[in-house]
Amino acid sequence: MAENFDFRALRADEVELRFDRLDNKTNPKAACFLLYKDARCDMRILDEQFGSFGWQREHKELCGKLYCSVSIKADDGTWVTKCDAGSETQVEAAKGEASDAFKRACFSWGIGRELYTAPDIKIPFANDYEREHKNVYGLVVTEMVVVNHIITKLVICDKVGNVRFSWTRESGKAAAPKSPLDYPLPQVAHSTQRRIGSGEPAKPIEVVSPANHAVMTKDEFRTRWMSDDEGGGITNEDCAECAKAWGLCSTPKIRPIKEIVDMVCKAAGVPDEPQDAPQASPQGARRVPTKSEAIATVKATLPNIKTKDDLLKLWDLYPLYQLDVEFKQLFADRKRELGIA
Repeated sequence: MAENFDFRALRADEVELRFDRLDNKTNPKAACFLLYKDARCDMRILDEQFGSFGWQREHKELCGKLYCSVSIKADDGTWVTKCDAGSETQVEAAKGEASDAFKRACFSWGIGRELYTAPDIKIPFANDYEREHKNVYGLVVTEMVVVNHIITKLVICDKVGNVRFSWTRESGKAAAPKSPLDYPLPQVAHSTQRRIGSGEPAKPIEVVSPANHAVMTKDEFRTRWMSDDEGGGITNEDCAECAKAWGLCSTPKIRPIKEIVDMVCKAAGVPDEPQDAPQASPQGARRVPTKSEAIATVKATLPNIKTKDDLLKLWDLYPLYQLDVEFKQLFADRKRELGIA
């Protein structure tokens, strides 16, 4: 049963490094790397969160692409599904495509989404062997701190324990990104470390509870919701937290958002709106946007998007249309314009 849906952040020992490129093709002095998780990590977290019988996967080929659907059983017994397509790999293409589709579907659920916020990892060559082979071998992520699904600290060592990369995000940028798409989230930090050669999994060393973050009472919700035409600034996240805290639904984040909003409004005693009025829903407008409205808004917003983080935030605002071909193409085109992999 999916009673607690908040996926934990990845531990340092669950994150691997993959060579990406050289810093300079003619006279390279450093190698650049990407962070990634493997399919076993996703399976372990799903088992940990929902048990062996609480989730399932299915692969289907569509228009020459292999898709993977990952379904999670809600507390009422219904199955909620998210899917994505994979890409073939250079080794065992078919198997690699299936694994990639599974990992991408798990990203859609939020497992390891913090990896998209990783910094540019550039590690200089330290000796003649690395310069000759144009690579750095035996690298391990030894510490990773995640706040609100954003990596704020990253330490990478080589196989003998030398620190080869150490990076900390400026606290201001991590806590309050200067973006019109920013939305409030509780400040929860996860930090994991591991010793080189210890063979032990990383252990959490710090958990920081959210400061000044409390779920609204029903009276507070009703007062804010009715204060103006924008619902008093109440967001989808606020509604999900209220639904869970008030005992209305234990898995609000995998239920249709309109259902959760209506449920919370009814529990808070918000008067029904006239039938010709827009249906209530927070997040900037008091109703769920239609597909044409969502696409129009995205088209107007995408030219102002400059970073991968902001692109992901805009994507997450429209979960209802993430499988729509036209909607996905808008984001794919902007990613290509920005040079985002």
